[in-house]
Amino acid sequence: MPIDFDPPAGASQDPFDHVNPRFNCHGHSFVDGAYWIDNPQVQTILDDDYTLIATPRTGDVVIYRTNGVIVHSPRWIGSPTGVIDPRE
Repeated sequence: MPIDFDPPAGASQDPFDHVNPRFNCHGHSFVDGAYWIDNPQVQTILDDDYTLIATPRTGDVVIYRTNGVIVHSPRWIGSPTGVIDPRE
């Protein structure tokens, strides 16, 4: 289940941070690293298979957007402070 967040101030906007040649963050979150999924494809996946929620639970997909554009999709692993780590 996705939840939308804007990246925190100072978070990297470089889409090539921590690049893996087999899969990206979306591929990791949605298909367990089986494929690379381009940013524009994520909205289609969300529309077809996911429900927007207010509070993430462990294992949920968190969607980061910049100016409304999907840029990152980590899985929520929890946080004692409730703050999402942008380096996820």
